[in-house]
Amino acid sequence: MQLNVGKVGGNAGKTVPEYGYPYRQSTVSAALVYLVGYTSNLVLILTVEWLVVFVYWKAPRGSRCVRGLLYKSSFFFYSLVASSLPFMFGGIMSMSITDVGKFTVGRLRPHFISVCQPNWNYVNCSSGYVINDVCTGDPTTIRDGRLSFPSGHSSLAFYVSTFMVLYLHKRASPVIRPARLIIPIINLIALILALFTALSRISDNKHHPTDVLAGSLIGIGSACYANYLLPQFRQLDKLDSTSVETETDNEED
Repeated sequence: MQLNVGKVGGNAGKTVPEYGYPYRQSTVSAALVYLVGYTSNLVLILTVEWLVVFVYWKAPRGSRCVRGLLYKSSFFFYSLVASSLPFMFGGIMSMSITDVGKFTVGRLRPHFISVCQPNWNYVNCSSGYVINDVCTGDPTTIRDGRLSFPSGHSSLAFYVSTFMVLYLHKRASPVIRPARLIIPIINLIALILALFTALSRISDNKHHPTDVLAGSLIGIGSACYANYLLPQFRQLDKLDSTSVETETDNEED
């Protein structure tokens, strides 16, 4: 372990540990972010795809009663799977990139000394660094205290919120006209919650600002990839454009 000891906050003549902030419980737990983020998106996908297929979209000509219902049901299943898979893949990608950063770069958390509980009798700060392992705290907590960069909470929060914003813009806005009044409100709430989660990691002394920034960018980038680059979405757009043409032809007749 290398522990840098320097001046914090520009306090002249007062030298304090750079990672000596007090340990605090998380304002937003990881379980809560996973539960709310993934559940809300999956419910949203289910709702939007059902509205698109069973309310907005019309089956091709000649499809009546049971046959038309089966046709719509099969298309609903396809659109549901094709929308859910990119979301799940993007979440895995965001978590994987975050974990690679944590276990390769790591970085000490701002509250590291609080969980390390060093034996100060073995600390020699004459060179400015503590190289030997002097921690006496819980090994699991100490290990987690070395995984500050990037922020997993931030990457997850911004992934689920950004995916929701882009998904609604891509799937709901063009086809469900009444939803256009609701979508901006949902998007604003999602982004505010993501920002609150990310900033709470700094106020809780869990991460440095650059950890949060890096995690947020990972989440946003993963969401953009899931929405714009995966072929399932392009196939859905092609099918939906065909359905729009079919509806237009029916109205003209």
